[in-house]
Amino acid sequence: MRIALIQPPLRDFYRTSHRLNALGLELVGQILRDAGCEVALYNFPRHKQVSSLALPKAVSHLRPFLVPGERGALSGFGSFRRFGPDYDEAARLVGEGRPDLVFIGLFAWAYGEDALSMASSFRKLYPALRLGIGGAGVSVDPSRFERCGFFDLIFTGLGELSLLRWLAAGAPLSGRFDAPTDACGGEQEASPAVFYYEKGGILSISASRGCPMRCRFCANRLVHGLRFRTASVSRIMAIAEKAVVDRHVRLIAFEDDNLSADRAWFLELLSALHRRFPEARCSAENGIDYRFLDPDDLRIIFKLGFRKFNFSIASVESGERKRERRSGSLGHYARLVSAASELGAEIITYFIAGLPGESFDTAVKNLLYLETLPTVIGISLFYPVPGIEGFDAGQIADAPFQRALGSAAWPWGGGYSTAQLLTAFRLSRLANALMHPEKDPYTSALLHEVVLRRRLLTLQGRHHQLADLPWQDLSMVLSFLEKSSRVHSFSR
Repeated sequence: MRIALIQPPLRDFYRTSHRLNALGLELVGQILRDAGCEVALYNFPRHKQVSSLALPKAVSHLRPFLVPGERGALSGFGSFRRFGPDYDEAARLVGEGRPDLVFIGLFAWAYGEDALSMASSFRKLYPALRLGIGGAGVSVDPSRFERCGFFDLIFTGLGELSLLRWLAAGAPLSGRFDAPTDACGGEQEASPAVFYYEKGGILSISASRGCPMRCRFCANRLVHGLRFRTASVSRIMAIAEKAVVDRHVRLIAFEDDNLSADRAWFLELLSALHRRFPEARCSAENGIDYRFLDPDDLRIIFKLGFRKFNFSIASVESGERKRERRSGSLGHYARLVSAASELGAEIITYFIAGLPGESFDTAVKNLLYLETLPTVIGISLFYPVPGIEGFDAGQIADAPFQRALGSAAWPWGGGYSTAQLLTAFRLSRLANALMHPEKDPYTSALLHEVVLRRRLLTLQGRHHQLADLPWQDLSMVLSFLEKSSRVHSFSR
């Protein structure tokens, strides 16, 4: 059987190339090859083709907030684009291989429209071709993909389990195959996925599943379950060795959502990787949970290759954290930041703006707390997926997929407007720019004008002209400027 695995072209304001390694599809491909299938994998978002698009209706609310030709340290999102070929062209490329089946992977619910566009092109050009779909985005909302009528096969839950159930049933050409989270209880070991990206010498690894935490805003447990499970270090190393062969590894990029929940396993894995790839640096763009680590652990993993730590505090407001069932101590977090700074590591700390029930001034409180620490500030604009707790499911039942993009700044939580979410986003950029105000003359001049005029500005065009943002929430801006320690240091 010839099976094509598809990561569809995606539409968004931006992409992060090294995070588009399709590790889920890589794992699915290996399982299918082991079962005797001929597999071709198409990761279309990684293609060089990038096209600017008109704003789709789902995010047309952003039109008043976009600044044509914007550039510089305080800029927001630019044009809406498609990363990869158009869907008909992608379908033709796949069709040239004459597959018997096409499986589409959907790693995030917000890109559901892209998966449907891809399926529509296949149905138009190859109406007899059998189509399947799976991934986290399908697992949280399978009925929506069943109703559309495009797909013969639906896979939910952990792909390695639902796929094995399909194979055990004789690989039928239609049906739904589920691996609910309670089915993960008997799985003693996670299945590792590894991919080597030659451009940049990046070895991407997914080595664990599940999360024991119960944060209401997170959908991890809906797909992977609450029990944290790891792949054996020996198995990970064997697959990594096969993926790399004689290639040079510059970066080991972990794609796991919760690396540090099993401290002993994590340190054993890092030690093994460091022995094999001593020159490689390590990163965990999905974050390292500070709640499982202490300063001594940070010193160890720094020696083993980590030079940047991605932390997340969710919110500085204890009431917000309690409502979202987000445990953790800000005091403990601050001690880790101090330890990481002493090591000379880069630190990025994320907070969430726009949680359900949150007041818009909370974003400023988060910024004012984080700017007192030696950390770059990352802001995540809240967006829901079907099934998360504490959120009115009726709001998202038939909502456009693209409205749940983080870049869409849709006011899902109710306490912020889009203007306030985007004001918070730009204030976080301002706080970061103030860490290095002399980076270049344009940035320095821009910051001087912002502080002088007491409002957010940006740069526009080839000549870096100052541009105003008439929609900004001035109460948020003034609150930050008046209380910001970084602003006060800059003014002196």
